[in-house]
Amino acid sequence: MNNMTASTVIRSENYLLPAYNIADIARRLLKDNVLDYSNLLVFFCCADGSFSYVNRDNVKTVGGYRIKNIKFYETGMRQTTLK
Repeated sequence: MNNMTASTVIRSENYLLPAYNIADIARRLLKDNVLDYSNLLVFFCCADGSFSYVNRDNVKTVGGYRIKNIKFYETGMRQTTLK
C-alpha cells in the first residue's frame, strides 16, 4: 500500500471511530436492558451521502419496524423508499 492510500485509510478509520464507539455503547446498553427496544431508532450512513434508518412502528404490524432509505445519485437526484 502506498503512503497516500495508507493515509486515506487511516483518516477514514479515524473519522468513523466515534460512530463505531457509539454503536458499541448502544449494543452494550441494549444488552444490559438500560435502553428500551421499543423506542429504538438506528441510522446507517454511506460515504456517498445515502442513509437508512430503522425504527419501531406499529402501524402495519404490532412490534413491526419502519425502514426508510434515502439514496443520492451523482446526477443530483434523490430516491426515497419506505418499507
